[in-house]
Amino acid sequence: MSSQRNLHLIGIGVGHSIAPVMHNHICKRLQQPYVFHATEAQTLDDVNKLLKSPDFGGAVITMPYKQSVVDLLDETDELVATIGACNNVFISQDGRLIGSNTDWRGVLGSLSAADSRGAGKPALIFGAGGASRATVYALSVHLKCPEIYVVNRDDKEVEALEQDTAKMRSAIGTRITHITSVRLAQALETPYYIVGTVPDFQPQSEPERVAFRIFDHFMASAKAPGVFLDMCFKPIETRKIQLAKKYSWATVAGTDIIGHQILEQYRVWFSPGTDAKVISADLAREAWDVLNNEAKSSPGINYRVEAENTHTTVPKEFYIFGNGISFSISPTIHNAGFKHDQLPFRYQIRESPGIDGVAHLIERDDFGGASVTMPHKLQVHKFCQQQSQTALAIGAINTLVVSGQGHNRVITGDNTDWSGLHSIIESYKNSTDWPAETGLVLGAGGASRAALYAMHQAGLKDIYLVNRTKAVAEAVREQFSDHFKITVLDSAKDMSKDYDVVIGTVPAHVTTEEQYEGIFQGHGLCIDMSYKPRQTPLLAVAQRSEWWVTVPGVQVLLSQAFDQYRLWTGREAPKKAIVDAVIAKEGNDQIQKL
Repeated sequence: MSSQRNLHLIGIGVGHSIAPVMHNHICKRLQQPYVFHATEAQTLDDVNKLLKSPDFGGAVITMPYKQSVVDLLDETDELVATIGACNNVFISQDGRLIGSNTDWRGVLGSLSAADSRGAGKPALIFGAGGASRATVYALSVHLKCPEIYVVNRDDKEVEALEQDTAKMRSAIGTRITHITSVRLAQALETPYYIVGTVPDFQPQSEPERVAFRIFDHFMASAKAPGVFLDMCFKPIETRKIQLAKKYSWATVAGTDIIGHQILEQYRVWFSPGTDAKVISADLAREAWDVLNNEAKSSPGINYRVEAENTHTTVPKEFYIFGNGISFSISPTIHNAGFKHDQLPFRYQIRESPGIDGVAHLIERDDFGGASVTMPHKLQVHKFCQQQSQTALAIGAINTLVVSGQGHNRVITGDNTDWSGLHSIIESYKNSTDWPAETGLVLGAGGASRAALYAMHQAGLKDIYLVNRTKAVAEAVREQFSDHFKITVLDSAKDMSKDYDVVIGTVPAHVTTEEQYEGIFQGHGLCIDMSYKPRQTPLLAVAQRSEWWVTVPGVQVLLSQAFDQYRLWTGREAPKKAIVDAVIAKEGNDQIQKL
């Protein structure tokens, strides 16, 4: 049995996490046989299996399991009981699973490092969800803030926050005040520390707009700008950080919260029950450098959002454009998101053999945007006033995004196929010690361009392309020739060395298992972008190779759809609600690896 122990970041939607790079650097420098993984867990049962695995070494727990994970543990410490959430699991010296909370250390460290002058002054929390409890603990117990203002659209959530934190606040006498209007805010002393605890989003409903106006008032009216910490770091420069910078507030990105927790995390993971200082000051500085470099370069968090509200709540129609797509589950995905977020939007299937067949829908005033699939990805640009840099680089569009209205309306062509694939490849790389340097793309249609681009962005050095018609593959190679090298093969079996990543972009119904026999040697990742049927010939062959990880097309579809949802609505997709809807329609086996 291998002596390797596994540390995990466990949650939903953790594929873009920048934490594994930093943690694996620490483990390597400590010369410990530990590997840190960003691990998707779609159910509490998945979490339980990870915690009970014989090679489990410890975990960071993120949403939505910070409360529910407690039932899986042998014991929790006083911090979990006080804060009401567990974000860290370790193994005690006698082998028991223990839960703790280090989130508050991230909040305290981030604020204090930015400016210590906020201690003893009023503070404000934007949001009243799970992350707000650790924030209240840091602000009241450690920073002695006499009053904490809360801005939140849901009154009941604020009432629950007051009740849950009453005991911890009582020793200090910290009051919680729910700010429901700008008028009420105008009568209060300006807070010095403001902490955002919710995902980045563009305000849609009136309560959300009121919350942003209150936030704007406090920022604008401060005689001496304070510190704004946004616990959200997708993107790393959120709308609220942009607003804070506008008013000259010091800003702290949520990535800093990761760094401020490592001293305590490694103490309980590697030396539980002791006061040992596992990480030296020099190693801590190294870890911070690694974290900051990853934060600057990660495409998963470095994207631009507009601070102004360009989205409205008037009814909008969204579509998937393609041919032979009556089976698509995209309506299930996006309509579940719209329903969860209470948006007056509708997503429908529109089939057409040619892209001109949907022109009348694109021209309508209520057209909100569209997913674009085959055979239209290479032709739909004719309806776009502009294209994103990734769409231009890839040469294919799978998303239409509408901004502005009337004469100012602009349709932008974008591509999210690549980002969905990229996050899957990065998640795989973070979960294994095996190299991911050689890639193979099967097929040279519109989807192949996103697959090639994703491989390049994920750092694969040798990228190969195979297509039934070699001239088509060579044309694709030429398109990317100024950006990176692609080698066209006559057959996938022509390679003398093993592939590390294989992506299929060919419809499953025109493939056979025989054509893929022999290409899955060694270790690797196989992704099939086709998701009907779920068990495609490509995946069936890959699964017969013991050391190959397979990812069905529905996972790719969901990953890129989450990015589409953000582009259309300005919000992070409600992933759990969407996954639950897909499970209800397609069955749990369709998304067992999400």
